[in-house]
This record gives sequence, C-alpha cells and structure tokens, in this order.
Amino acid sequence: MERTTWLQGEILGEDELRHAQAHEMGVPFVVLEHDDIEEEALQLIPEPLSREHHIVAYAQTDDSVMVALLNVDDLVLVEHLYPAWGGRRAVPRLTTRESIRRALVRYQKKLKDRFGALLATGAHAAEALVLHALYSRAGLVHIDLNHAGATVRHEIGELLHEALRLPEQAAHTLRDQLKALAKLLPARRPQEGRFKVDSGGETVSVQLSSVPTREGERLTLRLARQGQRGWNLEALGFRYEAALMLRRALSRRGVILACGAQGSGKSTLLRVLEDHLASPHRLIAHADGPELLRAALRQDPHVVVVDDMAGRETALLACAAASRGVVVLGALEAHSAAEGLAQLQQGEAPTSHALGVGLSLARRLCTKEFHSKARLSRAQTDKLEERGVDFVRVLSALKEEHLIDVGAQWKDLEFSNVGGCSECDEGYKGVIGLQELFDETGPQGLTLAEDGLYKAYQGLTSVEEVLRLN
Repeated sequence: MERTTWLQGEILGEDELRHAQAHEMGVPFVVLEHDDIEEEALQLIPEPLSREHHIVAYAQTDDSVMVALLNVDDLVLVEHLYPAWGGRRAVPRLTTRESIRRALVRYQKKLKDRFGALLATGAHAAEALVLHALYSRAGLVHIDLNHAGATVRHEIGELLHEALRLPEQAAHTLRDQLKALAKLLPARRPQEGRFKVDSGGETVSVQLSSVPTREGERLTLRLARQGQRGWNLEALGFRYEAALMLRRALSRRGVILACGAQGSGKSTLLRVLEDHLASPHRLIAHADGPELLRAALRQDPHVVVVDDMAGRETALLACAAASRGVVVLGALEAHSAAEGLAQLQQGEAPTSHALGVGLSLARRLCTKEFHSKARLSRAQTDKLEERGVDFVRVLSALKEEHLIDVGAQWKDLEFSNVGGCSECDEGYKGVIGLQELFDETGPQGLTLAEDGLYKAYQGLTSVEEVLRLN
C-alpha cells in the first residue's frame, strides 16, 4: 500500500512526495515506461542489488549511466561498480515504485530467458548456473541443498542475494554435474576441485568446495575470469563472517595487519587484499622500511602495502598515514593478532584504526578416505580450555552457518578422526588456513584455536592438529 503524508492540509502520496523532494533537491524525476528501459543498461547493476535496494540503471551514454532510485543517498550502494563502467559517471533520477517494479520485472525476465536459453542449447545446468552468476556480476555462488531442493545465492558487493530456488530433482542434477565437472566424489564430505567454463570466448576458472550441513550440503563456487589471480578470502580458508568483516574493514581507513609465523600466508593475504582494492581510481604504493615508506607517502597514495611492519619508526609512520585516511596493508611476524597489534603500538602508535588478522596453517585431512567421528575426549577438552577456547562461541558460529541444529549442544558434537591411506601423509594431504580478527576491543569472531575447532567439526582438519598448532 502506498504511504501517504499530510502537507499543508493536503494528502500527498509517496510518489508525489518524492516528486516534490526531487524538485527541492534539483534532481530530475522520471516515470519509466517499457520503452524508456534499455536492457543492456539494466545489467550494469546486478539484479539482486537492484531488487534489494530499489535501484536500477535504465539508460546509458558514452560518458554517463542514468540510475533511477527511490532515495538519492542509495547511490553509494553502487559506487563499487564504477570501475566496471569504464569511467562513466552515475546520474541519479528519482522515480516511482511502479517504475522500479516495471524495470525489475523486465530485468528478471531477461535473466530467466537467458538462463532458459542456455539450458535449451543443451548446456549443462552447471555451466548455465556459472554463466548466470557471471551475468549478475557475482564472484561467489553459494548453493544450499536440502530435502526440498536448493537455494542459490550470489555474493555481490560483500552481501548475499538470493538468485534462484530449485526443486529437488533440478537441485540434485545441478549438484551431480558440478561435482562431475570438478572431479569430486558424489559423497557428502568436505571436498575441493576445479573446472573451467567458456563465457563468450573468455575462460572462467571455477573453484568448487563442498561441505556437509545439518540439512544436506553446501556448495560454494568461486569464479575468476582469465587474467585474474583467482584467489579470494574464502579460497584462503576465511569463514563467510570473517571475510565479510575484513572486507568491511577495507572500506574504512586504518591499518590491516597480517600476523603469523613465517610461512603462515601473510604475503598471500596482502596480495589478495591488494587485489580487492585495486582500481584505476586508486593509487597503490609499496614500501619496505621507514625510508621507502616515507617516500611513498609523499605521493599521497590511497593504499600503501608494507611487507614488513617491524620497527618503531615504520609503525609510527603507518599509523599516522592511517589516521589521515590511507589504507595501510602490512605484515608482521607474531604468534597471534593480539601480539601483532601490541607490537604495532610500540608504546606510542595508536591502534584505534587497526585490525589484526592472525594467520596459521593446519594440515588438511585427506579426503580420499572416509573418517570416523567421535566426541571430544576429556583430555582434549581440557587442553582446548587451557588455550582459551570458548566452546559457546564455536557452537554459535556452527549454528549461524546452519552446520548444526539450533538446539544442538556442545557435548553432542562429533569430530573427524585421522585415518591414513596410500596417497596421504599420516591422514593429511595439503593445508588449510586458520584465521582470527582482533582489534582494540578484543577478538572479532573466532580466535585461531576456535576457527581450527570449527573447521575440525567440518572435517577439514583434526582436533589433534588444532592442539598441535596452538
């Protein structure tokens, strides 16, 4: 129902009020008819973003993109898309709810027709799904399977948006095709694989991971076009909530400090964060040591990357730059994020705009063998408690990710045991990252040991490995 407002004895509808606001603000007001909406312009803003925030791109020229929306302040929601628009500026236009609805109906029909056309050509449902995600400008696709079917969500601009709901048979077909393409076993177990899809002559690399859930299974697809590095936070092992918090921190000024032992993945994380911030509109500088850092800062960079933040002078320079609005990405050898921030402070440097990211690597359980599961022993529980593990916090994280039932209790959880085979080293093959976030108020989410225990429940590593590392 349309909202109404009293104004000088008259009743104004929502659209009339918005028209008056447009006149007062000097922003043009448009009513979109079907002929006013250019289908090629619609795709400049991902459909889930358009649908959730009532904002659509409806026309374009060589130097601008016309954006219709209900609130001009919402224009900031699409700022991260500007680099993909080739330098064109966004021109806001206030409009009616009916205009937004009309544009979204057309947009959704175009997406469905495109998805259906892909299937009609004989393309695999899996390939059609990937192309659909690329068309929606998604970098990550999450597929949650249960007894009723599957929900497909796209991650766009740090937020998840529901894209499709599939019935049971279609969901099973999609799952089987994805696993076959990635050469994974059909079983419900933690697995990872890769495959490639051709998109209009461009090769897209897809990393597929599968993890059992309480209701069924979750598949996550990470998409990287040819030429991109193909790494992202999730590929490094970050849980969704931790990755989201870190991406939000990147949008604010401050120091983001990668902390860990040698070989824990600090340099890799810096490269991934740098890739996330890379843009033609940002100047990124690299520096090692206080002299080079001081010289780099004279160039007024938006982002500065410091591979080694050790030393009082470097810490002071970095924190001073962060207080002026520079995003500083740095690495420091430390046992934990808390220790790293303490080193950064050096008794003088402020940490109010600093986020420590603790890193460690755990051996990954071999996926060639099925592992038996068991509850934690008394000795394991005692050792984890000595390391400061908060079992309630881990339990809450597992529930939030729908890996266990909301009524589950800690004492009932079972963890995978190590079991070797002819292709692995004592039951392990490869490594998986453990992460923690820490700021001046304390841990933000799970600590390193808690993240390890979370992943031990998923069957990605073992409790013994967590105890060995912490």
